[in-house]
Amino acid sequence: MTPTQSTKWCWDLLKIENGEILLIGKDVVEHELSIKNDIGVVFDDFHVPETLNVTQLDKITKKYLKHGIQTIILSD
Repeated sequence: MTPTQSTKWCWDLLKIENGEILLIGKDVVEHELSIKNDIGVVFDDFHVPETLNVTQLDKITKKYLKHGIQTIILSD
């Protein structure tokens, strides 16, 4: 599985139809939730509707990530 395919799989944009695929040493079908919870995501750019606030984004991302979004603000 390539990095792009892994990312698509994490966000449910790619479905595994047959065969065995391991990611971080685990079968992606058998251990889907634990794999997704073990992977951290850093967005370089995150395009979302401007009408959504952080609370709403957190609720949406918790469907895919156990802890939702965690914001780190870097300043100069």
